[in-house]
Amino acid sequence: MSNGAIEWFDSTLPLFSRLKIEVDFILEHSINDAALKVHSISSRVKERSSFVEKIERKAYRQPQNEIEDCVGFRIVCLFLADLKRLDDLIHQNFKVLRSENKIEGSVDDSSEFGYMSHHYICGLPERYSGPRYDDLKEIVFEVQCRTILMDAWANVSHYLDYKGEASIPSHLKRDFHALSGLFYVADKHFQVFFEEAVESRRVAVMDVSRGDNTVELNADTVAALLVELYPDRNVSPTKDVSEFVEELAHLGMHETIGQLRSDLLKGIRAAEASERDNPPELKVGNRYTGVGIARTVIQIIYPQFRQEKRDPSDDFDPYYNPYRELLDNSSQ
Repeated sequence: MSNGAIEWFDSTLPLFSRLKIEVDFILEHSINDAALKVHSISSRVKERSSFVEKIERKAYRQPQNEIEDCVGFRIVCLFLADLKRLDDLIHQNFKVLRSENKIEGSVDDSSEFGYMSHHYICGLPERYSGPRYDDLKEIVFEVQCRTILMDAWANVSHYLDYKGEASIPSHLKRDFHALSGLFYVADKHFQVFFEEAVESRRVAVMDVSRGDNTVELNADTVAALLVELYPDRNVSPTKDVSEFVEELAHLGMHETIGQLRSDLLKGIRAAEASERDNPPELKVGNRYTGVGIARTVIQIIYPQFRQEKRDPSDDFDPYYNPYRELLDNSSQ
């Protein structure tokens, strides 16, 4: 191996580091601007030892031109459909020199074992110009995009050390192919589940808005009810609504959205009085979210709910609540 390649790597290392910072910034901001939720964005500059090892393993003659991942990025997203959105973002923000889909054939071709990703070889586009960018223009970099399950499969398979079909003992090949297929099918079904969850929320809004009080209590229907009853309050995150629904289920007092609606209407005046006297300690504003005011209502109406939420160190009687006298019993 020529010492010239190592000298080139060492001399270019500062540029690799600068390029990593620039591309990290572009990726994070473009993903945030697109309101695309991803699991992680990671990046690295190839170490000198890895650079040398790759030259020797691949028998490269011109490594400066043949090694395209001295700077590499990996985006791990949640669902298969996100890969298409990432594809659009990468093409919008970078000059894509080449791309390869290593996913679709991976289940049938185990030579792709543990390496399911969309790979892009990119450069900075011409619109990035001036002293800050001009010496980075000629450096290419690699972006890999995969789902969480693809990433899990890749990470686990890395420790098995089988690099392809020929390496796998014959008595393990059936299990290997079954596992590969299992991860692939699971990814497909996560996407289907996500799409059905989105549809469930849309239907929940329709059911609640038309006043169907027989609708079951779940996170989707309760979220829709809170938006309907408290349109001027901040919308609560889904995880907070889900936690509230679990608390209601443990209480055992509500089975339908109509029962919860009745209680929330009955107690809103009392809860608002409690909120005025004891505003929540929030960084912004002094009002509860929809879930917060709804939980306050339930605490006032059902002392046993307040008892369960009570800190044992607090010295108060959960069955005494001065705001109970403000309950509107006519709403039932």
